[in-house]
Parts: sequence; structure tokens; C-alpha cells
Amino acid sequence: MSGAHPFDLDGQSTDEEIEERIISGEKLPLRDFEFSKHLSEDAMALIEGLLEFDPQKRLTAEQVLENRWVRGETASSKKITGSDKRLAAYRKYKTRIGSAFFRALLSHNDAIHVKTPERISLLESAFHQLDTEKNGYLSTSAIQGKNSSLDTADEDAKLSYSDVSSLLAENMKHRYFPKGHLVYSEGDCGDSMFLIDSGTVEVTTEDGYRKLRVSGDLFGEGAMRSDNKTHSSTIRCVTPVHVLEIPRELFGKYIASDTEAFLNMAERERHRRRERANTILRLNKKCQQQWYKRGETIFRAGDKSGDLYLLEDGEIEISVHGHKVRSLHQGEMTGEHAAYFGKPYNVTAQCVSNSCGVKALPSKVMHDLFRSDPSLRQDFRDLLLRRDFKKALCAATKRSFPTTEQEIRAAFDDIDKEESGEIAFDQLRTIVRQFDPTYNEEDIRGMLDSLDLNQSGSLTWEEFHRIFAMDKEA
Repeated sequence: MSGAHPFDLDGQSTDEEIEERIISGEKLPLRDFEFSKHLSEDAMALIEGLLEFDPQKRLTAEQVLENRWVRGETASSKKITGSDKRLAAYRKYKTRIGSAFFRALLSHNDAIHVKTPERISLLESAFHQLDTEKNGYLSTSAIQGKNSSLDTADEDAKLSYSDVSSLLAENMKHRYFPKGHLVYSEGDCGDSMFLIDSGTVEVTTEDGYRKLRVSGDLFGEGAMRSDNKTHSSTIRCVTPVHVLEIPRELFGKYIASDTEAFLNMAERERHRRRERANTILRLNKKCQQQWYKRGETIFRAGDKSGDLYLLEDGEIEISVHGHKVRSLHQGEMTGEHAAYFGKPYNVTAQCVSNSCGVKALPSKVMHDLFRSDPSLRQDFRDLLLRRDFKKALCAATKRSFPTTEQEIRAAFDDIDKEESGEIAFDQLRTIVRQFDPTYNEEDIRGMLDSLDLNQSGSLTWEEFHRIFAMDKEA
């Protein structure tokens, strides 16, 4: 902040002279130093607390991380000449700028996005994503797009990373939680959601679900979207954790003003419900262990056994008419269509690793669980309908399921014969019944509902892209 060594202010001292000053305990003349005059009282107090000679009085690392200045709560733009006037011109667009950053923050872990270096902060990562020209600054007109309402005079002003940090500091608060800290418990009322900047938290629920979340992930968003505003899980810090906290009011504004952010959040919520269903089923003790060798099939399309298979070890390839739908990895399930509907399997599952260890859960046991937990049944149904859509798509296009941006676009266009930018119910029904004529209207409608994130009554390109770019195993 000053460009000077605290024990060598003029930069002329030897190592021995610096050492003598350090061990002498002499009070440093920081407040009389020419290059520290621009520092605020809060910044100066922080430096003095760090350079306190007595270790018992010196600030600890945790105290520093909780310091108001470090968390940005005392930041002022007026210390930088001209920046206060420049930033003031952008404050009326702060929600739009915040929405753009929120969208970029959510996309941090999406499969198709290019990753920035892991050791930079989430906010800086978002800045790099939005700085598509890689020139080190952003213009509000670029953030707001073609329909920007900025005054012509404002459009020439540029926002540096420092400007953006100052502008968003009032909305996105930096928080620190120590190892072992309980952030909130299942059933607590939630007023904020959190994006993990660094560290690991554990998510648990009373029904046995357990999951670790790491840098780039988020938690607490469920309470922002639920009607009762309560958390559906417990969050505890496995390591020291740094987060960005976004309050409910701003979350609502960001989601309402940005379609991509809305779709991202809707898909994340559904993905986590399906993930929970997978976990709960895996915990059942009535599963029977089975082993397969490379090349052996767990089941073939048309087989009539109704077990649900949960992969414990190895890799299984799922295919339709010889076209790959997806690869099944440890912790995932297959056979859900036959187990749920009591129909023959509609895909082939083959072991493609040296060996594959699976647990077979009888269909009757699975339905017993559903009767005791209706929400588990709904989440499982959502999962199988999504997967049956992928199977139907592979059968209709006679290609493996798309994995790249270009392939995802091509697959959508193959179905969207009218080039309307959306897939209506009638189009969906056609490709599903070509794949499986036994599908009834109710289940096809349920399939559309599982894909229709914005509840518009059709599957748009934006929804299709969001679902299958974000989670290839949806």
C-alpha cells in the first residue's frame, strides 16, 4: 500500500540494520511517513496491528480476515483521484453490472467455460471471463449489451478490476469461516447465499445425504428460491473457508434481470435434487454386490429384469442402437427406466473398464422407499425422464450424445425442424415415441417439465444449452 519496507522506509538499509530494528521493538514512524499519507485510518490501524512488536497484542490471521478494512466494509473510492466521480456515474447500473458478474461467478465450474488460473479469486475470475477482449478493463455498455441505456458520455469510461471490486463491495461481502464452523443448520431461515472462494464445506441432510463442495461452488441458494425461505441442509466448514455472501434482495434482482443466471440456478437446484436421490438409494442395505469383466454387459436393451444398478467401481458405457449416450462413473446409477416403470431395459449397459463392481437394488425395494419419501420419488422420476430424453435424442439423430458446444447446437437443430428456437410438446412426443412407443402423454409431459427450466411450456435453445453444457450426465 505504500511501496516501502516497514523496517527500511528509504530502501537503503542492510539486512543487519533491518534485523536490529525488528528486534529492538522501536515504534515505527508509519504515520509520519510521506508515502502513507493517502491511507485511511482503518488501513493504518490494520498495518499497525500487524506490526505490533508484542505477539500477545499482534493481530492473529483470523482477526485480520475478519477485519472491516480487509472485508471491504470501510472502502472509499474518494482516495483515488477522479474515481469517485467516475464510479458514481455507474452506480445507477450497479444491479446490471452485479448481474453480469453473478452470471460469470455461477459459470465458474461449467464444463464448457475456459478456466482461469485456480489461485485467483472468484471475483477476479469473473472479471477475466467478462473481459473478452483481454484488455484489462470493462465498459458498462459492453456488460449491458446492445440495448444499453448508458449516456453517450459515460460509454467511454472503463472499469478496471479495482473499480469493479469497489463498486460491488456494497453487494458482495467477503466472509471468512474457520475450520469446523457451522454456517447454518437444516431448517434454519436463510437470508443469504454463498459462493466459495477457497476452502471446502460439507453438506449433510437428516436423511443421510453427504457431499463436499469446494472453490467455485455455492450453497444456501435453496433458501433463496424456496417458499418457506429455509435451508434444506446443514453446512459445516471442513477447512478454513472464504466466501462471497450475496443477500436475498440482491439474489432476487440478479436472477430477475439475467436469463442465463436464472436458468443456471434452476438447473443447479434440479441437479442437486437428483444427486440426493442417487445418494439415498445407494445407502440402502438391501443392495447386492455384483462384478463384471471388461466387455460384459450388465443388461441389454429388451432384457426384462427390473433391478436398479449403482456403480461402485469401474466404468460402464450406456448405448442406444450402438450410439453412446453417456459413460457411467463411480456413484452413478443405471437401469432406472426399467426399475421405475416395470418395463424392459431401453438401453445397453456394458463394462468398459478392467472390471466393474455394481450394487443391484431390487425394484420393489426402491418403490418401498418412494412410498415413504414422495419427494425422493419425484427427484428420481425427474432423473430418469431426463436420461430417457437423452436416449431418445441419440436414437433420433443416430449419433452419440453431444459433448462439445458445436455438437450440442447441431443436436438441437436436428430436432428443431421448424427453426423456431424451441422444441414444443408435439415435437418432443414425436421423438420420444419413435424411441419408445409405450411412453404415455403424462410421462412425456413430465419429461418436458423436467427440461423446461423457465416453465414456458417448451424447451428453448437456452434451456437445452444450459442443461447439457452444465452437466453432461443430466
